[in-house]
Amino acid sequence: MNLFVLLLEDVSLDWFHDKPNNLFDSLQSLTNAFKDKFQDKREGKYLVKELNSIKKRENEIVEEFNQRFNDILKDMTQDYKPHDKTILE
Repeated sequence: MNLFVLLLEDVSLDWFHDKPNNLFDSLQSLTNAFKDKFQDKREGKYLVKELNSIKKRENEIVEEFNQRFNDILKDMTQDYKPHDKTILE
């Protein structure tokens, strides 16, 4: 747990120092609290909408567009992911 805290900086370190001493009795409780605070909150429904509305930007090459598309897919849980044949490589 001490090693985890050494990796924190800026906002996350301030968040940790604002917590009362001995609040976290295990690494798991610290990890859960950290994820609740800092993990990406984008829901699958939002990501599906984003994936359905993605368009190639002006002056964007196809490889860049494909990367943005695949980045959205990486954020999706398996419940929301389209079939594997949809993935652009």
